[in-house]
Amino acid sequence: MDERVLHRLEFNLVREQLARLAETPLGRELAEKLVPVTDIQVVRERLLETAEARELVRLEPGFSAGGWHDLRVALQRALQGGLLEAAELYLLGENLSVIRRVKAFFKERARKYPVLGRLAGKLVTFPELEERLKKALRAPGEVTEGASARLAEIRRRIERLRAEIKETLDNFVRSAEWQKYLQEPLVTIREERYVLPVRVEHRDKVKGLVHDQSSSGATLFIEPLSVVEKGNEIRRLKAAEQREIERILTDLTGAVAVVARELLNATETLGRLDFALAKGRYSAYLDAVPPVLLPLPVVELRQARHPLLGAKAVPIDVRLGRDFDVLIITGPNTGGKTVALKTVGLCVLMVQAGLEIPAAEGSEVGIFTRVFVDIGDEQSITANLSTFSSHIHNIGAILKEADDHSLVLLDELGAGTDPREGAVLACAVLEELAERGVRVIATTHSARSEEHTSELQSHVNLVCRLLLEK
Repeated sequence: MDERVLHRLEFNLVREQLARLAETPLGRELAEKLVPVTDIQVVRERLLETAEARELVRLEPGFSAGGWHDLRVALQRALQGGLLEAAELYLLGENLSVIRRVKAFFKERARKYPVLGRLAGKLVTFPELEERLKKALRAPGEVTEGASARLAEIRRRIERLRAEIKETLDNFVRSAEWQKYLQEPLVTIREERYVLPVRVEHRDKVKGLVHDQSSSGATLFIEPLSVVEKGNEIRRLKAAEQREIERILTDLTGAVAVVARELLNATETLGRLDFALAKGRYSAYLDAVPPVLLPLPVVELRQARHPLLGAKAVPIDVRLGRDFDVLIITGPNTGGKTVALKTVGLCVLMVQAGLEIPAAEGSEVGIFTRVFVDIGDEQSITANLSTFSSHIHNIGAILKEADDHSLVLLDELGAGTDPREGAVLACAVLEELAERGVRVIATTHSARSEEHTSELQSHVNLVCRLLLEK
């Protein structure tokens, strides 16, 4: 479908509403890229998917295909030999849990939701990798002692040394002899070293390394010599800890890389499931129904409502393509003609995109290979076209391409020029389209009086020929 047609009928706003009901970035992407198709089998499958999702949303509102993280970039990096960060690996572990949960949910309900179940059946679980990531990592991306025995031993040694240093310095703080040299009776940290806040005038009384000075210059933060070597040992152990963490992350990244393609596929599947559920939520929001899908270019809408108007929408009944192929809607301004036109167009586009429509049960919609629209203010300054000239340009294009499987929607046909000339144009276009069997809905103010009938008829063939030559 031409994207300009989708925009003129405001299908882009339908996509925006649908995207807001998705719970994941990929689900929103799929909603924003949704387009109508003309393959009736594909449309039928999409509608079955939507119907199942609507039923699932109704019966089990607590279920979600979300809760996972879009890590496609990280997975691609793993495939290319890059190193994943601890936070990314932790989130991958959460994704594996979601994959396992969603797959189990649909496996238990395979008969109830066969379409969604087949989609969820593509998910592959990796319980061993999931358990390994869960054991090695915790939010917000910290590597735990469970990741390796060496890491656990290094951290135990660090904690033991810290406790020893803290005990030594606490003795300084509690000592009446040393308290007179301290600005405050406490142990603090500077540059990851435990220090004492020594008054600057007593610098020579406390032997050690100065790591910092207060902004006033009255206090020096000194690490006593008695704990310097233990502080150095902690620094060496911290470097060893970092090397061990890098080794663990490398191993975990390698394990992820082995199954990265399956995880990418699982991400796509979870996104499709989220998108399907968004369609189900949208049906519930619109109080929509599945149409009777026909292989013919036919429309029979019952109590159809414009999907973007909510409670303000006035239901309409529309038939086209069986008893007649051209429907003309006439009436005063603000009478709802354009809304009726857009309601039909949007319902057709929604069905062919696999969405249910806000209408009564029994509404029938066929497949149209093309939808053409001439609607609204089409003036183009850049192309040096007036509103009327733009309409003529659009109509000429429609006359060249529309066939008996097309739907043509014409708003205010013949407007923007002399009423009599506009009437000639309108009659010419409609009669030409009718002869081809094109399905047409047109709105107009024009009234065709008897005194002009013969004159108008004499111009019909000439106007059509001129339009086709444009």
